[in-house]
Amino acid sequence: MPAVFVDWYSARAYARWASPRAKTLIPLPTERDWEKAARGGLASARYPWGEARPAATFDRPPRVGETPQNPLGLADLSGVCHEWCADWFDEGYYAESPGRNPRGAASGTRRVSRGGAWRHADPWSTVGHRSSLPPHLRYSDYGVRFARDAQ
Repeated sequence: MPAVFVDWYSARAYARWASPRAKTLIPLPTERDWEKAARGGLASARYPWGEARPAATFDRPPRVGETPQNPLGLADLSGVCHEWCADWFDEGYYAESPGRNPRGAASGTRRVSRGGAWRHADPWSTVGHRSSLPPHLRYSDYGVRFARDAQ
């Protein structure tokens, strides 16, 4: 099952705790890195795995791997939970950001989350869908996925 009911501060604290133990940096992904990994090389696809929207809905969080994989083999990028990102949320940031490698807003009151959540009427969020919450809140459909460099 995915790790859910995690606030942003707890997710960041875990990453800081785990990094020295793993002998590598284990950060929260930036919004840019989350989307690049979620797209898995499908630059213009609506969903991480392509264009087709699954018909399935859930009355509980899907089990790990129960949703379609993208071309990189990553699963559970939509339909499971909103995933915290390192970035601050700014509704208008992308209207004025650089076209390549945007760094995210410098400050804010909400943190970005990406992905779609099982408890929504339509759990299948597109790759470009953005959500946000104040970082101290935690919900049953908010979780975390940590990043690492490709090997």
